[in-house]
Amino acid sequence: MKVTFQEHDIFSARADGILLFTYEEGSDAESRLKTKLGGTVAVARERKEFEGKAKQVLIERQPGTPRFYVLIGMGKRASVNADTLRAGAGLGAETLRAMGAKTIAIGLPPEIEPASAGQAAAEGALLRTYQFTQYRTQKLDEIRRIESVIIMGDMKAAAGVERGRIIAESCNMVRDLQNTPSIDMTPQVVAERAARLAKEERFTCAILDRAKLAKQGYGGILSVGKGSSHEPRLVTIEYAPKGAKRTIAVVGKGVTFDTGGISIKPSPKMAEMKFDMSGAANVLGIMRNASRLKLPVRVIGVLCLAENMPDGNSYKPGDIVRTKSGKTIEIDNTDAEGRVVLADGLYHATTFKPDLIIDMATLTGACVVTFGDVTAAVLGNDQPSIDSIIAASSTCGEKVWQLPLWDEYAEDIKSQIADMKNMGMPQMAGSIAGAMLLKEFVGTTPWVHLDIAGVAYAQGRERYFTPYGGTAFGVRLVTEFLEGYRG
Repeated sequence: MKVTFQEHDIFSARADGILLFTYEEGSDAESRLKTKLGGTVAVARERKEFEGKAKQVLIERQPGTPRFYVLIGMGKRASVNADTLRAGAGLGAETLRAMGAKTIAIGLPPEIEPASAGQAAAEGALLRTYQFTQYRTQKLDEIRRIESVIIMGDMKAAAGVERGRIIAESCNMVRDLQNTPSIDMTPQVVAERAARLAKEERFTCAILDRAKLAKQGYGGILSVGKGSSHEPRLVTIEYAPKGAKRTIAVVGKGVTFDTGGISIKPSPKMAEMKFDMSGAANVLGIMRNASRLKLPVRVIGVLCLAENMPDGNSYKPGDIVRTKSGKTIEIDNTDAEGRVVLADGLYHATTFKPDLIIDMATLTGACVVTFGDVTAAVLGNDQPSIDSIIAASSTCGEKVWQLPLWDEYAEDIKSQIADMKNMGMPQMAGSIAGAMLLKEFVGTTPWVHLDIAGVAYAQGRERYFTPYGGTAFGVRLVTEFLEGYRG
């Protein structure tokens, strides 16, 4: 989809569909639409069929071009912000896509700062109209797509539109990786995609295969991947702009399919475990954003890639895993594998002496129990960075909530025969226990952990601009954080 900006009046646009916004109190755009279309909008108001409330949609069909006018309710004028506009633009664009519009024009509301409005509109339109159709072979002629979006408003919005386009395209790239079945998205394939991105963006890229992982002592990643015919990988890519004074490492869990291993999961919903590589996929989206937005910070991306399968070679409950750091982990449950691969990835990240490490992982079912599919958990050892992540969350609309990492929780992962165990107390503080283990591998480096288990993919109701499949949750959040990072 092509997304462009024009400094023109929205009512002069030549497009299949025109998208406008209004409030419960009305808006100038709504008043002009009433003048253009006659009394139909006023009648809808009088009958209370449309009241400008959030997520209300009014559709007017016309002969000729434009074929459609869509008016999106935004709620109370005083409550409007970039996040509500992002949602409104997504709803309007999806409505027009479903009606068959191929070109749409979006009129930015003047109540929002132009650059923020332009970014929000571009993100909303691109994210909400994303479709994953690579495996469709029938009725392809029924797939409706928007070919171009023109966003119209104050010239100050132009830079925001471009920024939103870049970020949303990175998110949709990540969604493609997430949604691809694991048979076609193995650790090797993800590593190849990372190498391809590195070549396109002129990153440095290093890939450790199984032989190199074994030679260099990455026992965590190796152990999790032992039962699979698809060998594990550790990928490191680096964006290093001239003059960068700060380094941030972004580490992603990349379990391309998680059966649970010997501690096998129940069958229902196991197909969703193709999304267990979402953290690693996010790293690629963030790295692309860093390059395309020319962020003035050095970013090290680390992808911890393995497939967790049960067979005669699999690691087992009771095994002791020696990680790259030298620390040992007793395996209580092979389905707590994310923290085992991240143990190696986080320690690997510390060798670059970063000012901060951020990791993203679909780490714990406990996070889903606690927060459902609404918010991610954030934990870490550096409160200023956590506060900045929370602030970025408020700006971009990807919600996070902080959980504690108090010393008392360290008792839960103590082992009698190893340095630690990979499970906490049964049915107690599971998300915190997982993070407590990760904390052991960052040393004194400032670190923030994002548990995205509940928000990495949507499960039948719209979350983060999609009703099904990967959400790329974390890409916009960490990008927003990186843009404001001062160390």
